[in-house]
Amino acid sequence: LEFRRVLFRSNGVLYFYNKGVSYINDNKFSEAQRCFLYALPYSKDNYLQVHILYMLALSYKSSSDFQNTVKYYELILKEFPSGSYTEEVLYNLILINKDLDSNKAKGYAAKLVKQFPNSLYNNSIVKKILGI
Repeated sequence: LEFRRVLFRSNGVLYFYNKGVSYINDNKFSEAQRCFLYALPYSKDNYLQVHILYMLALSYKSSSDFQNTVKYYELILKEFPSGSYTEEVLYNLILINKDLDSNKAKGYAAKLVKQFPNSLYNNSIVKKILGI
């Protein structure tokens, strides 16, 4: 049983990640979500974990499920605060929140500007939210 678990953690996570990405490319977002959600519990300590979380958020965003989009974006920020997706995640959280919760949007904008002062995402939208 332990051997199967180890095998799944390596090969299965990669298989379901690749399958999920394939579904996203085909605009089959609920199928993609199922694949990523299946792989996620087994992805701890796996280099694919941050990518699975990001793709989950992307698939929810693409299907207009912003509650789950925010959930997984915030999880990325918590688990991988300096990860490769941080800038984009902060910016997407700004865009999602700017009309819903201006204080949250402002908080994410401030974090983006502080953490990434030269980011291409520091644009007129971010400046307007911060009142700059």
